Amino acid sequence: ERVEKAEKAKADLLLCKLSADEECVKAEQELIKLKDFQEKQRKDIIMSRDTHERELYLLNQENTELKREIEKLKDDLAECSSVLSRDGQIKKKVVEMKMKFTHMEDMKDDYPDMNTHCVFGVTTKIPFRLNQNQALITFEDEEVARRLIKMDKHTVNLDNKTADVRVKPFMLEMGIKFELHVTISGKKINISEVPELSIPEDWMRDKLELNFYKSEQGGGGEVENVNYDKQSRTAVITFLRPGAANGFVRCNKYPFFVNGRWYRLSVSPNTDVHLEKFQATGQAAKSARTVVITGVPDGLLHNDVMTDILMIHFQMSKNNGGDVEEVKYPTMKKGVAYVTFEDQEVVESVLKKDEHRLEDRRLSRYYPLKVTRYCENVFSSVTSVLNMSVFKDQFVLEDLIEEFKKKSTALSFGPLQSNGHISVQGSFPAIKLLRDFLLLKAKSLSKKDKKEDSKSHQGPKRRLQQHRLTTETSNFVHDADGEKQVVVLDTDVYHYMKNFFSTTFLINDDVVISDITDGDITTVYIENAGSRSAAGQLLRVKEEIENRSVELHKALRKERIYYKEHTRDEKRRYKWACESLKPDYPYVLIIPYDTHIDVIGNSSEVFEFTKEVSNKTQSLFQTR
Repeated sequence: ERVEKAEKAKADLLLCKLSADEECVKAEQELIKLKDFQEKQRKDIIMSRDTHERELYLLNQENTELKREIEKLKDDLAECSSVLSRDGQIKKKVVEMKMKFTHMEDMKDDYPDMNTHCVFGVTTKIPFRLNQNQALITFEDEEVARRLIKMDKHTVNLDNKTADVRVKPFMLEMGIKFELHVTISGKKINISEVPELSIPEDWMRDKLELNFYKSEQGGGGEVENVNYDKQSRTAVITFLRPGAANGFVRCNKYPFFVNGRWYRLSVSPNTDVHLEKFQATGQAAKSARTVVITGVPDGLLHNDVMTDILMIHFQMSKNNGGDVEEVKYPTMKKGVAYVTFEDQEVVESVLKKDEHRLEDRRLSRYYPLKVTRYCENVFSSVTSVLNMSVFKDQFVLEDLIEEFKKKSTALSFGPLQSNGHISVQGSFPAIKLLRDFLLLKAKSLSKKDKKEDSKSHQGPKRRLQQHRLTTETSNFVHDADGEKQVVVLDTDVYHYMKNFFSTTFLINDDVVISDITDGDITTVYIENAGSRSAAGQLLRVKEEIENRSVELHKALRKERIYYKEHTRDEKRRYKWACESLKPDYPYVLIIPYDTHIDVIGNSSEVFEFTKEVSNKTQSLFQTR
C-alpha cells in the first residue's frame, strides 16, 4: 500500500514537472517575443531619432541661410535708404564734356505753373578690365565675332613676327542707363545765408516776404508762402503768380535790408529732381530678357539654319513673340538654345503661352519646345542613354519611341542607334516619368512571358528573350518578396546627399545600400541583408531618400568653372582658390574634373563662391 501511494505521488510529481516544463517553454517563448519587440522598438527609436536629427540639421541649415538673406536684405535696405536720403542724387566723377541741346518743347496746358522742365539722358559706358597680353575687339556684325570664336586659335603677323592668339567671348560687367528729369519751379526760389539776428522767426519771415514782394530787381511779386528754417539759415519763397521766380534765374546774390543794415542773400532756383526709366545694361539686364529653350531637334539641320528657324518662331505674334536680339545655338547642352529679346515684357508674354511648336518646311514634323526663364535654381537638364533592345522582339522600336515622344514632350530624343541605344535629354523629373513608363512596359512583357512559359510549345528563342528581359528589368523593379528597392537619382544630387546627408545611407546591418552611376543618372539599390528585416523598413528608407532628393533638387544649383589653359599649374591655382574659400562656404560641394570644376549648393552661395574663385584666380594670374 505504501508502494502504491509512493508510485501515485511520483506520478503526480511527474505530471507537475511536465506542466511546469510546458509553462517554462511558454515563458521562454514569450520572453523571446518580448526581446524581439524591444529590439524592433529600439531600432525604430534609432531611425526616428536619426530622422529628427537630419530634419533638425536641415532646418538649422535653412535657418542659417535665411539669416544670411535677412542680413543681406538689411544691407540692401540700408543702402537704398541712404540713396533716398540723398534726395535721389547720384555722385559720380564725370569727365568734363560738351552737352548737346536737342530741342525745346512748346508750352502745354500740362504746365500752367510756368515751370522749366528738363530731361537728361544718362548712359554710363559698360566698364571692362583687360589683363596683360589681352586685347578687346568689337565688330559691327555679330556673326563675324561668332565665326572667329568658333575657330578659337589664330595666327597673327606682328612686325614680321607671328603670334598665336586665342579668341574667346568677353563678358561685360553691368552699366546703367536712366533719364534725369529736372523741374525748375517758376513760383519758388531757394534763399540761403539768411543773417542770424536776435528777432523772432515770424518777424524774419515777414521781412523776407516784404523784401521780395516789393522787389524791382529781377521781378518778384505777391508772396504766397515763406518757409523759413532758422537753424540752417535757409528759406523757400513761393510766389503767387506763375513765372514770378523766372526773373531770379541769373541772380546769384540779392540785397536784403533789415534792422538798418544791408545783407546779401544767396538766391538759387528751386528744383525737383527724380529718375525715370532706370535700367541696368550689360549682362545683368540681358539675363532678364533671356529664356532657355529645350527640345530643339539636334543634328537635323545646319546650326545656322536652326538658329534662323528659332528666331522666326519667337518673332511671330501667334507665339506671343517679339523683337529678338540674339539666339544662342548650339550651346554646351544638346537640344538647348538661349533666346534674348529686346524687351523684357516679351519674355513674360512668351512664358504665358501654353505650348510652343517648332514648325518649318525643312522639318519633317513639329517639335514641342519647353520655354523657361534663364538661370532657374535647378539643374536644367540631364542626359541618359536608354537600352531599347529588350523591346525589339515585342515592338517596332521606332513606333515605341514615337509613343515616348508624344507622352514626354519635355524631353529631347537623339537618333536610334543600331544596337538599340538612344540618348534622352531633359529635366530629371521628366526622365524619371519616362523611366516609370518603361517599367510598366517591362512588367507587362514579363507577366506575358511568364504565362507563355507555361505553354509547352514555347521555343528556345522565346525563352532566351524572356531571360534577357527578366535579367535587365530586375535591376530596376523591386523583388516580389520586398527584399530590394531601387531609387533613381540625379548624380549631382546624389553626390551632395553623400557628402552632407551621409546618415541617410547609413541605416543598420540589416540594410545594404549600393549604387551604380551612369553619367547624369545614379541608381541606388536598397537590399535586405538580414533574416528578420521587414520589407517595410526598405520601403521607408527608399521614401526617405526620394523625399530628400526632391527637396535638394528644388534647392540646389550647379555652376561649372572651366579651365582655360588646362595646365597643371592652372588646376593647382583653381584648387587652392576653392580650398581657401571652403571654410566660408561649408555647404558648397566642390567636384574637380580634368577639364572643369563643378560647384553645387544653394543658389546664392554658389553664385558668391564662383565669383570669389574667379577674383582669386585672376589676381593670381596678374601677379605671375
